Amino acid sequence: YDYFCKFIFSKDLDIITPQKFVDLVGGTFTDGDLALMNEKTYGIDTCKFIAKALEYFGEHAECTDNE
Repeated sequence: YDYFCKFIFSKDLDIITPQKFVDLVGGTFTDGDLALMNEKTYGIDTCKFIAKALEYFGEHAECTDNE
């Protein structure tokens, strides 16, 4: 989360909360072309695990800024 907020997401996106992070990144393990690439790299079970872990993070993390 910290790495993505500091180096990947544009400063123009406002504050990236854990919930926004999950919305932006979580789908890359379950839906679309990126999910297919991730499934080949990590396997489908691992992608499902990562998606569930990101969902848990988004529901339970508290963050006021992305620094």
